[in-house]
Amino acid sequence: MKEASPKTQLGGSRNLQVVSVHGSRNLQVAQGDRRYLPQDPEGYLSNSRTHRSIFPPSSRTRKRLEGTIQTIHLGTTSGIIFLVLLLIFCYLVIVCPAWAQDPEGNKWQRREAVRNLGLKKDKRGVSELIHSLKNDRDDNVRAFAALSLGKIKDKSSAGALIEALNDEHLVVKIEAIRALGEIGEPEAIPTLLPLIENSDPRLRCEVASCLGKLGNKEGLNAILKEIEDVESPLRVKAILALRDIGEGSQAILDILRDLKYDEDERVVAAAKLVLEYFGVE
Repeated sequence: MKEASPKTQLGGSRNLQVVSVHGSRNLQVAQGDRRYLPQDPEGYLSNSRTHRSIFPPSSRTRKRLEGTIQTIHLGTTSGIIFLVLLLIFCYLVIVCPAWAQDPEGNKWQRREAVRNLGLKKDKRGVSELIHSLKNDRDDNVRAFAALSLGKIKDKSSAGALIEALNDEHLVVKIEAIRALGEIGEPEAIPTLLPLIENSDPRLRCEVASCLGKLGNKEGLNAILKEIEDVESPLRVKAILALRDIGEGSQAILDILRDLKYDEDERVVAAAKLVLEYFGVE
């Protein structure tokens, strides 16, 4: 019986067949492939170097990866195992370090919570805000707590705000000073007066504004001193502080009129804004 040629074998069946080429290497023919397999009398296709040149390593690696990815389906056991391992990896790498640094929970959520209490202006949240102001580890949470207490304007929080003036973070001090000015607590004046000589101009200006709101002359004098200092980076803020404390005496109005001719355009704009606030041109 005559042996069938490779072409005849391929043409006679549509199933997967394996054809030997000189007994050295098997070539797999995909289902439905009717192409004729060429003879290899010189052993070219069976040469390992030739095989590597036809199928370079990068191509082989890519095909292996594609095959591996295709075998991972969430509905299969391997897919479920892969998903579980991925979740464990994310937990160990992302969640655990964040929790170790912030065991009280997400600081962003705490910031949003204390801020919303201030927006609601509900006095029932004062105790929670005082607790956050005193005990929270995040300085921004403490600052938001002070800000919210200033919006609620409950005098029972004045003691906690005065204590916050000794906070190590400037942002907490500034928000506490502003809150004391909004509440209008005169008991804070003895604690605020030493801060008026602070080296930080931002803190000095906030203290001066707060003292002015509380009706203390030292605060007003400090504001005027800041305005007269042409090198001060907070002249504009000091001018606007006059509007916040409602100081519209004739002497202050004369100073504001003179500032309309200042070399700094921002100072001129601030002076005109405050004069307009007091109804003076």
